[in-house]
Amino acid sequence: MDDLSRYDPQSTYGAIALEYDYARQYYWAIPTAHLLQLAGIAPGMTVLDAACGTGAATLPAAERVRPGGRVVAVDFSPEMLALASEKASRRALLNIDWRLEDVTALQLPPESFDAVLCLFALFNVADMPALVVSLWQLVRPGGRLVIVTKGRPFLAPLGDLFFDAAVAEAADLRPPRPWQRTDTPDRLRDLLTTAGIDADITSQTTTTPLPQPADWWRIVQATGLSRTAQLLGPAAARVAAANLRAISEQSIDALTSTALCAVAHK
Repeated sequence: MDDLSRYDPQSTYGAIALEYDYARQYYWAIPTAHLLQLAGIAPGMTVLDAACGTGAATLPAAERVRPGGRVVAVDFSPEMLALASEKASRRALLNIDWRLEDVTALQLPPESFDAVLCLFALFNVADMPALVVSLWQLVRPGGRLVIVTKGRPFLAPLGDLFFDAAVAEAADLRPPRPWQRTDTPDRLRDLLTTAGIDADITSQTTTTPLPQPADWWRIVQATGLSRTAQLLGPAAARVAAANLRAISEQSIDALTSTALCAVAHK
């Protein structure tokens, strides 16, 4: 079993804001327009982006709710929020309320949002049903909760090759992979059912080019894989070398990832 006790999301993601932003743009972003359409986001709405990261959904949502609407963007990483707000300033998006806060302890009025978004963050929380319930309580009648998680495959084929090489270097490592708790439609649906929520779940798989083999290790450093690389210590260099050999020997020039999207209507 993976050792999730050795995985600290706040320190992990706070240290990789720039690399994370790069990876989200080029290697595992889902089409934002599709997501916002599923969320029903329209002018005048009030939207919560819970665990907003570097603003992948926050910024286009802020554009879509104009005029008259606003977005509340919450994250526990000051580095992520600083980068997201900088990008918003360059686009003159003044209708965003940035909040440095833990999504598991939000101080927001119930039923105050037309749409609540939680992208690629739910699996990082210890008590996932409790977070889902708290987010659902923030949705107004007629509004929507949209949760996006990593599915299967993710960063294939190199994601699996990374963990294979890591375990080969340290057989007792038990690399933390918290996203596996919600990486199938059934697992995600069971979680939502436990929280008392009925949702429609769809999946979207995209394949993106890997222009340079060296880009792969940058992606490792930009995602939750970075925690495993840190736990490996000096052996991480050997894992990187093994991955580079696999890229060359197997002629790997693209990565395939799946996103699961759950939409609940109140």
